[in-house]
Amino acid sequence: MRRITTTVSGRPMVAWNLPGRKPSVVCVHGAGVSSRELLPFMQVLGPRHDAQTVDLPGFGASGGPPYPPDLHALAETLAECLTILDLERVVLRGGSFFPEREAP
Repeated sequence: MRRITTTVSGRPMVAWNLPGRKPSVVCVHGAGVSSRELLPFMQVLGPRHDAQTVDLPGFGASGGPPYPPDLHALAETLAECLTILDLERVVLRGGSFFPEREAP
């Protein structure tokens, strides 16, 4: 697995890559976690696809923004990061945590 550090909007952003066949599958973590949560998923994808994951601004090893980002700002930052990494056509795989709820 290869660590990639790039600069997005003047701040460091860290991505991880397991090279493979295109299209690239980019795993995006949810709030309160980091790309570390998605590394096992990348290991499974790696033999079949080019697998990527990123630490969104303020999470994991990426630098934090000067203000708490909203969803729109996170999406723009991710799009800029993908452009910098020269990833044009990707499959996005989002991950988040939703606690189970009891049925009414």
